[in-house]
Amino acid sequence: MFLFGPLHVLILYGFKRVSGIFDRDEAVFEEIQKRAAKVPPAQRQAAIDAMKLDRARITQQVYAVKKKEKAFSDAFNFAFKCMWWAIAVFLCCIFGISTTFWIVLVGSVIAFIASFWIG
Repeated sequence: MFLFGPLHVLILYGFKRVSGIFDRDEAVFEEIQKRAAKVPPAQRQAAIDAMKLDRARITQQVYAVKKKEKAFSDAFNFAFKCMWWAIAVFLCCIFGISTTFWIVLVGSVIAFIASFWIG
């Protein structure tokens, strides 16, 4: 039991690292394809070959964009959580703690189910 307990943590950590590498490489590949689409078709393969040689700079640019997107996502999530707790405290002041618990629980379940349709 002691062997398998920490082992699953290492497997999850390794999977997350590999997934991040694949995600970054996929984003770089998509950026190269996007830039190559702006070049005339006759010169497209030469442009792709040149961008493959300059892959480090493109990777840095893609990483900077991903970092900005992550920062925006984190800020949005923080604002959403603050609003969620503000509403919960407001409901607690109006209805009391036991009723607020059920309102927040049902609202959370509905939001969780709706998140599958939103994406």
